[in-house]
Amino acid sequence: MSDRPVSIPHFTFQDFQTKRAFSSFLPGIAGLNGIPMWVFYVNRGQGIAGFGVESKDHPLMEFQAAQRAYQVAAQVGFRTFLKGSRASTEWTHEPFGETGEDNSHRIMITGLNEFLIEEINESLGLKTTVQYFLLPNEPFAALVRQVTFTNIGVGSLHL
Repeated sequence: MSDRPVSIPHFTFQDFQTKRAFSSFLPGIAGLNGIPMWVFYVNRGQGIAGFGVESKDHPLMEFQAAQRAYQVAAQVGFRTFLKGSRASTEWTHEPFGETGEDNSHRIMITGLNEFLIEEINESLGLKTTVQYFLLPNEPFAALVRQVTFTNIGVGSLHL
């Protein structure tokens, strides 16, 4: 799990991408004077389906209605591409990608104004954690995306 704890109360979804589609908004008031920010997330891809300031009419990432967001979040949302090696084996991998290797375990934890997704890929010996939260105490609204890679395998890992 991330060093930054998810707020209490929170909900945990095991293998979230295989569950029935769901979506929600992170409530977003950021900054010293309460600058509004909205973040729409779904349980597909790396979660974020749209975000912006003030309203969905002022997007930084285009707002998609839920039905469309379920279909496109994995392609047009945030993505991570890795090229790595361990010993003499080279590989490429997209954490939270649509292929979802059989040996990957994924969870989503949603809190009051943040959420976290985590993928543990045993065959690569790699844990990938992505946490989203609103940046507090700044004179602007901002969504933070923090990505952490952890070597859980034997030997050194090169990314």
